[in-house]
Amino acid sequence: MRLRSTWVALLLCCQPHPVFAQWGQLFLNHDDCTASIPRKNRNLDCTDPTARSVVVASTAVVATADDVISDDGIIDVAAGADPDRLPEFWQFNFGGCGGGYLVLSPDFTAGYANCLDLWQGRAHGGGNYGGVNGPVPEGRWARIRWSWAVDPETPALIYAGAEYYVCRVTFLQSHLPRCSGCSSPVCMVYGQEVLFRANGELVRIQGLDWVAFNDPNDLMGCWRWFGPVPVQPGSWGRLKALYR
Repeated sequence: MRLRSTWVALLLCCQPHPVFAQWGQLFLNHDDCTASIPRKNRNLDCTDPTARSVVVASTAVVATADDVISDDGIIDVAAGADPDRLPEFWQFNFGGCGGGYLVLSPDFTAGYANCLDLWQGRAHGGGNYGGVNGPVPEGRWARIRWSWAVDPETPALIYAGAEYYVCRVTFLQSHLPRCSGCSSPVCMVYGQEVLFRANGELVRIQGLDWVAFNDPNDLMGCWRWFGPVPVQPGSWGRLKALYR
């Protein structure tokens, strides 16, 4: 019954729904939610193939919703200095040099207590690392996308104003030293989060937040354009224009 109900939730999220757009906030941070010590840049140790890095996506809304059954989230990635090529290390897509070394998870039941847990270990689903318009990254641009769902009979609850864990993204380094470009500067922007409610409404959280890798001097423009506090809603087209 649990598996069947989860598939029902996934089916519901893919059907047309009325959109209820509300202002909320998106947060992206290294290691944990922003209620912990915020870290906007991490320099990778590119000599250690056993190392791993965790990026945590979290969110807050302005109106309490007690019937959240699934979500859809997007993090956009810009890596390296060559606009026509994604560095090998950052090719985490299927068939890429780092394919298979990216892990997406909604499970925050162990070791995460700084923010509230939206899914409480009950969510299922999946995601991928691909391109903006397909499964393959385009130039130096890539997109991380996920969708999680809980049993519609026991929906998730999200209170207004509180920060909730949504997705944990783990980058492994097991493809070192085979794949070059580990030390390339990278900007990741969390630009979309949609919560699907059992009553048919969509809660579209509008806001931006970011993290960087190997970019203490902000060569990729993350800090300059998005600052320590996310700003007005943007689009992927706008993000691409910033890096040209």
